[in-house]
Amino acid sequence: SALLAGLSGQETVQIDFYAEEPSEEQVIEARQRARAATDLVMHRRTPKHNNPPVQPMLAFDQVLADLETKLLQQYKLLQGTLIQIVKRDWVATLKFNLCTFISVYDTIYKVNMK
Repeated sequence: SALLAGLSGQETVQIDFYAEEPSEEQVIEARQRARAATDLVMHRRTPKHNNPPVQPMLAFDQVLADLETKLLQQYKLLQGTLIQIVKRDWVATLKFNLCTFISVYDTIYKVNMK
């Protein structure tokens, strides 16, 4: 699917969002990565000079925290993109309104000069 942002008829910006079904190969790769991440979480231990091994839930919480950080970064990136689109739209709208105002003013001036 695609988002089309029209800028007051002046210009159109297209942003593509890919929402395709994953291929079987991608599904297999995702499962392998998930399995590897689970193994890493379950087998992670502290160095021997420390007392107990790291509990799996603590390591899992760290993985979740890392994912949350990455998602937040992506969210901020997308938010910045949307802000740029809106600003461009505002600028284009202002330019269009100014041109329209000048055109109307010019027409009124010409009528008054006759």
